[in-house]
Amino acid sequence: MSLQTETKPKTVVVDYSKGNLRSVEKGLALAGAAALVSADADDIARADAIVLPGVGSFADASATMLASGQMQAIRERVRAGVPFLGICLGLQLLFERGDEGLGRRQPIIARSSSGQFAPDPPGQTTPLPQVVASSAQTDLGQIDSKSDAQALVGASPEQPTFEHRWAEGLGLLRGHCRRIDSTDLQGRSYKVPHVGWNQVHYSGDELWISPLFAGIADGSNFYFTHSYQAQPRDHSDIIASVVHARPFTCAVRREQIFATQFHPEKSSRNGLAVLRNFVDFVRGA
Repeated sequence: MSLQTETKPKTVVVDYSKGNLRSVEKGLALAGAAALVSADADDIARADAIVLPGVGSFADASATMLASGQMQAIRERVRAGVPFLGICLGLQLLFERGDEGLGRRQPIIARSSSGQFAPDPPGQTTPLPQVVASSAQTDLGQIDSKSDAQALVGASPEQPTFEHRWAEGLGLLRGHCRRIDSTDLQGRSYKVPHVGWNQVHYSGDELWISPLFAGIADGSNFYFTHSYQAQPRDHSDIIASVVHARPFTCAVRREQIFATQFHPEKSSRNGLAVLRNFVDFVRGA
């Protein structure tokens, strides 16, 4: 049964005990949506659109969403074609994994819902106390390093292979999340977290291909507050970037999936325009 009313599709704002839920709910209402804040996986499973806001750590959010059933409900509903908007941490959770909120001395391995694990990016050096290895092929893209190749063909417990600790994300987009850089290419230092207004620049012909930024000029300012960034594997998913020390992804889209690293609910007129564009997309879906 759909939660859609006669004139307004029901947009569920996912409550996983993180984020500015009421601000997002108010922004969506101003944008013309019928918003429902809910922690209930059943509500998510019947939503006409889903908004995943959030501040806090990736690991805490992941644990809460897995335990509550929200993670699987979102995956199933979005894969069924329901429009989705992630905000800040909600963008990061779209990806396969993240390490925010996890220590470095007692690593774990994040697995996908199929039981396979994501290959690690290169350059991580924290050893695991034990090895989990598999000879099965991964569905998460190309192997990134020699250690990944060893893990996928098998390894002995005496030779640790995985070298990082990860928490599980939704896995709706390929990639992972990491801490943003604190120095630019010239060695100049920048404050982390990245807090405040910053200019957002579209990727290629993004203004034409994405309805999320319709009517909003390239280089417009939006409000950010975060310490981590997404690193998509598929560059075609990237629709906008921002520079803080170095350029990084700040908006993504794949089909009916949208997400922004900035907070539209805190971004004044430009942010309200983003929310209205999403609501208009939902109405037309």
